[in-house]
Amino acid sequence: MPNIIRKFDSLTLSASILLGFIIVVAFHPYGVLGLTYDSHDILAASKDLHTYLHGRNQDGHSYLVRAPLHPIFLSFFGNKVVAMWWVNLSSILASLVLVYKIARINNLSANACRLAVLITGIFTPWLINFMYLWTEPVFIVFVLLLCYALLEKWSVTSVIVICVILFLTRKAGLFFFAAAAATYLLEGKRMNAASTVAFGVFVFILWEWLEFTCGSTGYIFAWIPKLQTYSRVYYVEAVTSWFLPLQITLIFRVVAVALLVLSVLVFFSTQLFGALRQRQNVVLLTLASTYVLILVSFRGISEYEDGERYLTVVFPFLLIFSINLLSRIWETSEKPLQFFICLVIGLWLTYISLRLVHYFFWPVV
Repeated sequence: MPNIIRKFDSLTLSASILLGFIIVVAFHPYGVLGLTYDSHDILAASKDLHTYLHGRNQDGHSYLVRAPLHPIFLSFFGNKVVAMWWVNLSSILASLVLVYKIARINNLSANACRLAVLITGIFTPWLINFMYLWTEPVFIVFVLLLCYALLEKWSVTSVIVICVILFLTRKAGLFFFAAAAATYLLEGKRMNAASTVAFGVFVFILWEWLEFTCGSTGYIFAWIPKLQTYSRVYYVEAVTSWFLPLQITLIFRVVAVALLVLSVLVFFSTQLFGALRQRQNVVLLTLASTYVLILVSFRGISEYEDGERYLTVVFPFLLIFSINLLSRIWETSEKPLQFFICLVIGLWLTYISLRLVHYFFWPVV
């Protein structure tokens, strides 16, 4: 039996890799990536070290505002867009494999694991990250790897190294020092939590010193006054659009999602609290909630698309937890309720599938 399970797992992983490859190649031809304001900054910053440390973009912002991993990596390539196309392809494959592995650690059935991989692979807001020359693809891989490391109880040194890589990929990676420390605290590992926080503070101070000495416009005293510049409502816009189309008024989407959460709390509290007592789910939710809370507190945004871009980083965690919870509800439900659950899931899968089709072939839903 174990050999059969391992063989089945291998086939599922192969299918995950094939799905990722088909998605990227089908929707973005070889060497083609979308370029945005951030993309042009990354490309310009990768010219050489002096440009990265002292250069500024057309708006006068220092390139040190950008985390160093991508500019340094791309400095070794002539055709930088093609290099990033390969990075994005590798990232989506690695992400889907990690989603599968995390789902397996969460004690989901093989079918449930495949469902998690499939939904992640076709979920448009998450998938869009891999269609542009952005830092999110690599960031997502290491966020998933951090979760995997905590679930598998890797050493605190390994966890800190992953957090450092996250910070070097995106400045928001700093939030995952706090997320990892919170996970350790909930498990009673105070020394591990203290070590993680201390190293995060050290890395942050070191980077701020570099930015300050190089005259960057991105150091802490430059951006703290701008905390209230942009709105947080776009985060709500983004999350509610995961469940219902944007054409529906925001207030109705908020009410619908709130009623869904309230229904789970009222009618399925036993299954919910049972899921929350499972260590794997605690790790998933701690990482996701800590990141989101700090992100929303410290970063306002000017458009809906940014909300999706930043929040979908933790979408696989919420998805795996939701599938775990649904599995518990399914096991304790009568057939009429099971039929209703299938109907709701079917409608939602239809919605996200249509959204994928609409995004790539017609105006986005």
